[in-house]
Amino acid sequence: MPVFIALILIVILGTAYSLNKRKQKGINSTPQAQDYSHFQSAKEQLSHYIKNGSKEYRVLGTLDSSTCDRCGNMDLKVFPVDKAVIGKNFPPFHNGCRCTTITSSNIKISNGKRAARDPITNRIIYVPDTMSYSEYKDRFLNK
Repeated sequence: MPVFIALILIVILGTAYSLNKRKQKGINSTPQAQDYSHFQSAKEQLSHYIKNGSKEYRVLGTLDSSTCDRCGNMDLKVFPVDKAVIGKNFPPFHNGCRCTTITSSNIKISNGKRAARDPITNRIIYVPDTMSYSEYKDRFLNK
C-alpha cells in the first residue's frame, strides 16, 4: 500500500512540475488540450456550414516554412460540405495542425490577398489568394 501511494504522489508531482515548467515558458495548456480544442472547434465549424446551407469549403494551409507536406498538399483544395470528414479532408489533419477552412461564399468575396510569412524577415506579407502552398514554397522557400 505505501508503494502504491508513493507512485501516485510521483505521478501527481511530476505532472505538476511539467505544467509549472510549461507556464514558465508561457504555454498555458497541454498539446493534447489544444488538439482536443481544435477538433471540437472543427466540429462546430462544420455544423455551422451545414446549418447555413454552405455547399463547399476550401482548406487553407499556413503559408510558412513550418507547414508539413500533408497540409501543404491540402491547401486550396475545395470539398463538398456533405462529404467532410474531420482528419481526412477537413482540418485538423494531425496533432498541431494549423489549417483552417472557408466556405464557398467566402471564396467568392475574397479581397484577392492572403497572409504568408516571409522566411527571411519572418514578417507577414500578402500574396494573391490563388497562391497555393506549393507555389509559395517554390517562390519563397526553394531559393
